[in-house]
Amino acid sequence: MFLRVRYITRLIWIFLLGAAYHLNAQLPAGSWRDHLPYGHGMQLKEYDHRIFCLSSDGSLFSCNMSDRTLKKHSKVNGLSDAFITTIGCSPDGKTFFIGYDNGNIDLIRNDSIINIPDIKRKMLAGNKSINQVFFINQYAYLACSFGIVVCDLNRREIKDTYLFGFQGSQIHVNALTSYQHFLVAATAKGIYKADLNHPNLLDYTAWLHVSSLPDPDANYKYIVVHDQKLYTAYRHESPVTDEVIKFDDTGWETWIHSPSEEIFHLGTQNDEIIVTTANHTFSYDAGDQIKLDLVSYFAKDVLSDSQGYLWYAAWFGGLVSVAPTGGG
Repeated sequence: MFLRVRYITRLIWIFLLGAAYHLNAQLPAGSWRDHLPYGHGMQLKEYDHRIFCLSSDGSLFSCNMSDRTLKKHSKVNGLSDAFITTIGCSPDGKTFFIGYDNGNIDLIRNDSIINIPDIKRKMLAGNKSINQVFFINQYAYLACSFGIVVCDLNRREIKDTYLFGFQGSQIHVNALTSYQHFLVAATAKGIYKADLNHPNLLDYTAWLHVSSLPDPDANYKYIVVHDQKLYTAYRHESPVTDEVIKFDDTGWETWIHSPSEEIFHLGTQNDEIIVTTANHTFSYDAGDQIKLDLVSYFAKDVLSDSQGYLWYAAWFGGLVSVAPTGGG
């Protein structure tokens, strides 16, 4: 037996209902507005008493946690670029990170926007997109389409770049995490790890290819740590289903709660692992006991905020707020 929390779900139809008035209102002379799409939610972060939602179309908006007012964030109100690919919040809650498809970076701190254009300006062949950001102390580790970039948040500068594909070539990195004393990367060509204490992570030989997985060279989109194990999703192409597996240095096994369907999100928060499918969101604690079984629709990210509300980024609809009403 387990307790399932009942919820009231409220869909926030971004800029289609109440905000439509503001979009169509007469603009003052000399001003201009953006025309970005906001309907396909992809990623969520909490920062400065707001829930930020990134759309798959590269646009960003936020919802005030107190009064539910909405705000768009774009070049119109100070951002440095147009197509956002990832967002993040530093562990101390002081810095909000914005990464773009061209490698550009914005840091928001104390209502100021600090631009770091180094990757954007660097002459690199191919895609420069920042796919995910992972924080360790003062450093932001950026999963980029060519490798890993380390950004020093205190000094507001790029510290290192790691290229660990074949003989030090570029490699598409989807996601990052830390496990024990290792930095672990989920890439388009398998999962790699490197000892964070290694004296020279710029040397591609410091990066070890995890060869014990069911398909060591597969495109792994997720990598998280839960209950002292690494978790990822392994895709079967025909038919398209995803298998959540957990692994460590001793080998891998299929997670007992792995859904036998396509996975839209795999993440962790508050010592729970979260997985979503086309019509459900589940979370489990460290003992593999279910904590949440929620009907959701194509949730690409899930966030439990500091006030106890649940949010998910809906692929069709934008942002969804879920308010707890008690247990039973």
